[in-house]
Amino acid sequence: MPVPSTYRPTHDPTEAEQIVGDLYLPHRLHLPPGVNDVQLELSAAHFGQVTAGVLGYGRAVGMTTEPLVDFHVDLPLRGTVVLDDGRGSRTVATPGHAGVFDPGAPASLDWSADSKQLCLMMPRSVVERELEWVLGRSLPTPLSFHFDLDLRTGPGRGWWSVLRLVLDEITRPSGLVERPGVVRHVEAVVLEGLLQAQPHNLTGLLLREEDRPGSAGTVARAVQLLRDRPAEAWTTARLATEVHLGVRALQEGFKRDLNTSPMGYLRIVRMHAAQVALLSSDPGTTSVREVAARHGFLHAGRFAAAYQRTYGELPSATLRRSS
Repeated sequence: MPVPSTYRPTHDPTEAEQIVGDLYLPHRLHLPPGVNDVQLELSAAHFGQVTAGVLGYGRAVGMTTEPLVDFHVDLPLRGTVVLDDGRGSRTVATPGHAGVFDPGAPASLDWSADSKQLCLMMPRSVVERELEWVLGRSLPTPLSFHFDLDLRTGPGRGWWSVLRLVLDEITRPSGLVERPGVVRHVEAVVLEGLLQAQPHNLTGLLLREEDRPGSAGTVARAVQLLRDRPAEAWTTARLATEVHLGVRALQEGFKRDLNTSPMGYLRIVRMHAAQVALLSSDPGTTSVREVAARHGFLHAGRFAAAYQRTYGELPSATLRRSS
């Protein structure tokens, strides 16, 4: 599994086109009159089939692409970028306000000199397969997202909390992307998060899922799956598919029977497994971060805080007691 890569800085616009084009897609850069160089900054990583990179040019530049083959999401981290999807939609993207590009048309982007973006690329087949998991059926038509994406409120804000983990791993690598299980989990939550957070032409199918909560027996089967296979890259959609239930029905069943969500219950299971692992590990050869990552907790600080709320002590204290 590849580790995050920081690409060699370059001032040559042609070389910058080649570097970024090899990672994402072919395109051309357009510089203002009298400007003949850029200050390319690019770090990127692959989370399964999801490509994520932090990109900036250090100049006000324009970009025109060839027709897109994959879904792309552009999220400014600073500055502004004018996004045009080539289909008549145009928006001024800023931190907290992004754009989702469908495959099929060329795009254009106008970057401010101070802009830097988190750029995501996801193959159409992978995103649509994830939606089929959620729906439990084949798609009646190709998937198409709304263009403007609000990351400040509602479901978009929740998705941004997931993307911050991706961003942290790109900019401050911890080695998590070298763990296949972690990579599968990150890929799944990024894809499912986008499908739930951003309206699309098939959102109506998600909203028309069976609302009646699953039976107690169905919830019990889901609980057993989580207990038996806690390390698996579970999402609510995958769990619902395993027990032949809609996502909304599974969520309501867990709320009724356990007063939590499926993923909330999974965190409880994983937290207990992490405690057992800490108590049985050698503090001389094992770190809290390693145990947390092994049990699906990607952010060590948040894991430590949650662990302390649950068990009344930091995980490092538990690990020390194991010696």
